[in-house]
Order: sequence, then C-alpha cells, then structure tokens
Amino acid sequence: MKKYFATVAIGVFVIGIIGMMVGTKEAAALTGGAASVTGSVSNTCKVDTPLSGVLDFGAIDPSTNTAAASPKTGSLKLKCTNKYTGYLVTAATGSTPTAADCTGAGVAGSITTGTSAIPYTVTCSHPTGIGFGSTIDVAPVVTIGSIPQDAEAGSYTDTVTITIAP
Repeated sequence: MKKYFATVAIGVFVIGIIGMMVGTKEAAALTGGAASVTGSVSNTCKVDTPLSGVLDFGAIDPSTNTAAASPKTGSLKLKCTNKYTGYLVTAATGSTPTAADCTGAGVAGSITTGTSAIPYTVTCSHPTGIGFGSTIDVAPVVTIGSIPQDAEAGSYTDTVTITIAP
C-alpha cells in the first residue's frame, strides 16, 4: 500500500509540475508587436461621358436683332473624389483657341461662315465631387447674344473643347 501511495503521490506531483509549467506559458504570452494601417485618397476627376454631338441653334433670323433661341446645353459627365472642388474646367473655341476658365463669365467664341460671325459665350458649371459611384455634370451652356443684322446667309459653325484639369 505504501508503494501504491508513493506512486500516486509522485504521479500527482509530476502532473502538478506540468500543470504549473503550462499555466506559466499561458500567463507569460508575449505581445508580437503593432503596426499602423494607413492609406491616402487623392483628389481627382475622370471623364465618364465626354461632350459630343451638336449644339444646334437651328434657323437664326438676323432681322430680329435679338438673342437667338434659348441657350443650348451640352453634357459632360465626370466622376470625382467625394467633396473635391479643386479641379479646373476650361473651354476653348475655334475662334478663341486659348483655353480659359468657363465657370465664371464664360469664354467668348463665334460661329462663323465666310467673313460673317455671330458671337456666343460658353459657360460651365463646377459641381462638387460626390465620389466615383455617381457622375456630376459640368453642363456646358452655349448662349448666343445679339444677332448681327448684317449676318450673311450660310451655315455657321465653330468647335467648343472643354478640358478638365484635376
């Protein structure tokens, strides 16, 4: 019986030592370190739907000497970083080839035929970016002012180029 008791006592003692060692390892867990997680989103715009087509004023009557038909609005859709307003919208025309900001007073141009010209102004909106899930429309608007009474008959044309510079 003494032998049995001694064997059980030694077994319990060994199990106790092993248990303390395992418990010590769990209690002494070490931190593996820490790292920062970073990233940055840039302010940018991308053209989603370019300006195209014809902004047609139809038949213009020079005898009226008043503004032509209602302004013609094009569509140029962008996708821009949310809340971004730092992009520049410029317009250049065939008659005014140097691009200029069209969001304020606009850019002057002329539709022409031969030596006759009819002046117009192109203006653009400058909406705030709403993210890349939706588009915003710069919506170039061409407005003809007074029609010259000495305008010659013919088809008048010009080209408007809108540029977005993020």
